[in-house]
Amino acid sequence: MRGQLCYGVASLLRFGRDTATWRTSYDEIVPVKVRDVIRTLEDAGWRHVRTSGDHRVFQSPEGRITVVSGKLGDDVRPGTYRAVLRQTGIKEPDK
Repeated sequence: MRGQLCYGVASLLRFGRDTATWRTSYDEIVPVKVRDVIRTLEDAGWRHVRTSGDHRVFQSPEGRITVVSGKLGDDVRPGTYRAVLRQTGIKEPDK
């Protein structure tokens, strides 16, 4: 455990990220629910094609695919949310 913690801090410092700034910016992110992400995808024309456990697979009219995981009431982690937006090409709504 201790080695992993030191490695994580070293990797943050190696890339020039200030841990205090990184942590503060993470805390300012408003949580998004899985149901909101699904609603956004469906409003943008993506359709639900299959489910495996808690993983829902959506397909665009062009044939691109993205996966949204979690129960409907769960919060989506910020990195996962950005990845879904990047994969789908949907712009993040203004806060």
